[in-house]
Amino acid sequence: MSLFNIIKLDAISSTNDYLKNKYKSSSCKDGDLIWAKEQTRGKGQREKRWLSQKGKSLTISIYKEFDKFKVSNSFILNAIISLSIVKTLKIIGLKEVRIKWPNDIMSGNKKLGGILIENFIKSELISSSIIGIGLNINEEKFKNLPNATSLFMEINKKVELNKILNILIDELFSSFYLLKDNQNSIVKIYSSYLWKHNTLNDFKQKKYQFKAKVKGVNSSGNLILEMSDGSISDFNSNEIKMIY
Repeated sequence: MSLFNIIKLDAISSTNDYLKNKYKSSSCKDGDLIWAKEQTRGKGQREKRWLSQKGKSLTISIYKEFDKFKVSNSFILNAIISLSIVKTLKIIGLKEVRIKWPNDIMSGNKKLGGILIENFIKSELISSSIIGIGLNINEEKFKNLPNATSLFMEINKKVELNKILNILIDELFSSFYLLKDNQNSIVKIYSSYLWKHNTLNDFKQKKYQFKAKVKGVNSSGNLILEMSDGSISDFNSNEIKMIY
């Protein structure tokens, strides 16, 4: 029995916004999955636009309800979604796939996709979330986007979007059950897939730019860095930005 109720749409502004409007009208059901062939105003982190090509990207949003899911554990949801995407792409045949903290999916040094999770909170618990996922699949090129890539550009093979969605659904189905499992192991696995893991990278904190080595994340989702003096510090996504 499927955990998801797939609703296919042709073109909408944003799959996340579509579900938010359904939520406001109390018409969302647990497991609703919106799949749009085209998003005209797709969203990324920090209100950035997510640009997609009609019929070539996989753009979905999922409405998921939770039972006694603490706000303090919200990063674990981000982690299992990211790892589900990583595993899906590896099954399809992409060898080099990493997670660029906090929300991007990378192949080599180029962005292949990303996630955007919006939580609804009641009494210090996450009652439900809208999970947005965008993946570049069959694009052959990106105009004026030198840091973007697609699955096709990496493996030189077109893949049906329906096939990728089915694999991703299976991975997500299994992953949601991990929310109550050993979270330390999830954090450890997530850390091992971090882009630039154990290598020096440039970071920006307000007007200050510095180099540090990516060591992993903690249970709160903060990025753990080894600073130039050998000290260890952690930062949330509002404090620093990775430069690439």
